[in-house]
Amino acid sequence: MAGVQARRQPIVIGVLTYGVKSIAISIVEEIFWQFVDDIYDVREAKRLTPVITTSGNVGSIVGAGLLAC
Repeated sequence: MAGVQARRQPIVIGVLTYGVKSIAISIVEEIFWQFVDDIYDVREAKRLTPVITTSGNVGSIVGAGLLAC
């Protein structure tokens, strides 16, 4: 019985870590978009959105590359 509990614990920790990470990212994204909304108007936002999207894509590629090492 102790072996079953020992194997289950890392899974629970992983699930809890993923949940906390997801909530933290959601909060950071919400704060970011509220901040950007206060600073930029619609015309400027149309120019800013591709920069944000490109930065996210580059970050995903770099992150995947770092994890592959």
